[in-house]
Amino acid sequence: MKKGIIILAAATLGLAACKQEKKGAGGLLYTIHHSAGNEKIKEGDIVKMNFIQKNDKDSVLSNTFDSETPAVFPAQKKMYAGDMNDVLTLFGEGDSATFKVNLDTMAFHSKQPKPEQFKNDKYITFTVKIEKVFKKKLAKLTLLLTRELRNFSRLTIKLLQKKESC
Repeated sequence: MKKGIIILAAATLGLAACKQEKKGAGGLLYTIHHSAGNEKIKEGDIVKMNFIQKNDKDSVLSNTFDSETPAVFPAQKKMYAGDMNDVLTLFGEGDSATFKVNLDTMAFHSKQPKPEQFKNDKYITFTVKIEKVFKKKLAKLTLLLTRELRNFSRLTIKLLQKKESC
């Protein structure tokens, strides 16, 4: 896994020199390091993503590459231009990128104060690798099958426990 982090970091540094940071909606800054050319993420898709989250001082706040536990979540409707849900629509499975979420914009649109730990920061920076995208229709089916398998497993365990007690 550390090899993957080193490769991603090297790609980030190497490609940063030749790829310009782009400005998206709501002041979002992003650089796409690798585009696999796959269909872009849409609302309702389930996203499996590894990421490194940093503050303006380049301190690592979170790193799923090291913990080997990627984030898995549904892509949701954007709350405002340039939020995290908005930026995800730029990516597809296999893509890697770095993007910066403006903390003041996030605080303004969420009507929440800027988090205390970020009071001196302007951005939260994410370096991401989209590992897998489960399309909306498939995602619903996967969730349904997962629930059914859990129920089947519970029933099987109960039956086995009953059989053992006889």
